[in-house]
Amino acid sequence: MKKKFFSSPLLSPNPLALILGYVYWIFYQFFLGTILVWLLPKLGVDVYTVKGNSMLQLSYMVINFIAVLLIFRRFLVASVKDMKGKIRRCILSALLGFAIYYVIAWQISFVYFLFDLEPQNLNQETVDLLLEETPWQMLLCTVVFAPIVEECLFRGLFFAPLYRKLPLLAYILSAVLFSAVHVVGSIGQLDVLTLVLCFIQYLPAGIALGFVYQRTGNIFGPMLLHFAINFLASAATFGL
Repeated sequence: MKKKFFSSPLLSPNPLALILGYVYWIFYQFFLGTILVWLLPKLGVDVYTVKGNSMLQLSYMVINFIAVLLIFRRFLVASVKDMKGKIRRCILSALLGFAIYYVIAWQISFVYFLFDLEPQNLNQETVDLLLEETPWQMLLCTVVFAPIVEECLFRGLFFAPLYRKLPLLAYILSAVLFSAVHVVGSIGQLDVLTLVLCFIQYLPAGIALGFVYQRTGNIFGPMLLHFAINFLASAATFGL
């Protein structure tokens, strides 16, 4: 009973989707952003303005969204079918996952407060600025595209294949890579300590998202939690 409460058999991508996904993940992580920064100015978009940067972010997420739909289409269709009878479990698991996320994040914030640590999170500052200046474009990126893209590319690729045999490694690898992708753009702009502190701030979400995937066995579970986290963070930016 205890095992059933805390986990369900995980639906994961098939071997071909995993191979294509790993190849695309390398492109997504190391090349796509650079290509867009080079390409968009040639199309008349100044990526160093707020509106241009917003267009850069939207282009980045749309390309990733299309790629994820193509690579993981069978996995996503199977996940939709598997949702039959699991909607209540997904909602309850997402709520529990959010509580886990909030508690861990609060503890980290409290430690930072005790030691007077206030890391400058450039990624979050950029998102907040773009949300204020181009709200609809950024809400589409952060609340719609990001949960689908990032859950397929982190939980689907790195959590699901490892969890059955190496559950601890599945949690560590997916959470570490998820945190890293949110700070890698700040390398060279922030000192090492600040980068580490910002990296730690994203770990609670990575852990909670893995937990929800484990408990539901369906990628739409962590997508739902990811949507909730990003939506509430966006609402906070608007003072709601």
